[in-house]
Amino acid sequence: MPAGQFFELYNAADDLLARNLGPDRAERVAVIDSAGEHTFAEIASAANRFAHVLESAGVRAEQRVLLALDDTVAFPICFLGAIKAGISCRYL
Repeated sequence: MPAGQFFELYNAADDLLARNLGPDRAERVAVIDSAGEHTFAEIASAANRFAHVLESAGVRAEQRVLLALDDTVAFPICFLGAIKAGISCRYL
């Protein structure tokens, strides 16, 4: 496969999330914040929802979004969701 095709098909968020959704990892704690513990499965599900929200709002692949988030589970959810949707992120 030519390198260009690989990069068109590869999605880092899909890769990172999928490898942590196996039966031995999905319910393990991935993030702890002031609201409590969050599993890999919860983060993957929420990242998928955020990707759909961006797409529904008309944000398209290769466009950019700005994420201004504090240090909570919202950061990995939004960051991975945007990458999953193929959107470039800038964050503060």
